[in-house]
Amino acid sequence: MNITLESLKYGAQKAKGTVIIIDVFRAFTTAAVAFNKGVHSIILTKEIEEASQLKQKQITDLTMGEVNGIKPSDFDYGNSPHEISTAKNLSGLKIAQSTRSGTLGVSLAAKTQKNNNIFVTGLMTAKSTSDIIKARNLDEIYIVAMGYQGIEKTDEDEICALYIKSLLQNKPLNKKYVIDVILKSNSTKQFNDITQPQFHPKDLDHALKIDSEKFAMEVTIQNKLLVLQKIYN
Repeated sequence: MNITLESLKYGAQKAKGTVIIIDVFRAFTTAAVAFNKGVHSIILTKEIEEASQLKQKQITDLTMGEVNGIKPSDFDYGNSPHEISTAKNLSGLKIAQSTRSGTLGVSLAAKTQKNNNIFVTGLMTAKSTSDIIKARNLDEIYIVAMGYQGIEKTDEDEICALYIKSLLQNKPLNKKYVIDVILKSNSTKQFNDITQPQFHPKDLDHALKIDSEKFAMEVTIQNKLLVLQKIYN
């Protein structure tokens, strides 16, 4: 298995083969929690305006996302796994999601992808993602850690990329080590910063639930839309 590790926007733009886009804080942790709440599918958009239009056209039922970590004024939910975990009556609904890192990375990668595979993940779905890739006997794997807004590397995404690589190679990193790296990082401080209430402390709790979900999240292109759905091995 040929595995390439890349980072940030330029990494997503170069993606080829089977692509895994990583955003631990918080896009694909939030998406995993939404699926756990019964959401049917999530349409990923590069810009918040696209997400709003999808709801206005009744293509989706709700909007979810952020700009600079903050929920846009017309969105239903922010990019917060804790917030979406408290939502009610999500079963069967479709959500449009837009963030500055994760969904941006998918949009960039999809421009160079034809009939190849695109997966998204944080730590919650890391093992299930690697399991599906191994079960499908996929060979050329391109892992992209999106970091902060796709322009600055972050420890949580970089260590998640290394963790997934280790799983694909059947030499898994110690989970405690992975968590320790993240807890010592600068990114984690925002969840305990009272001046940034958009980063709920419980968002961090969700993000660190390594391999807690048995599904993976795969992107398909349907009617020119990037549709994310949960899949099982």
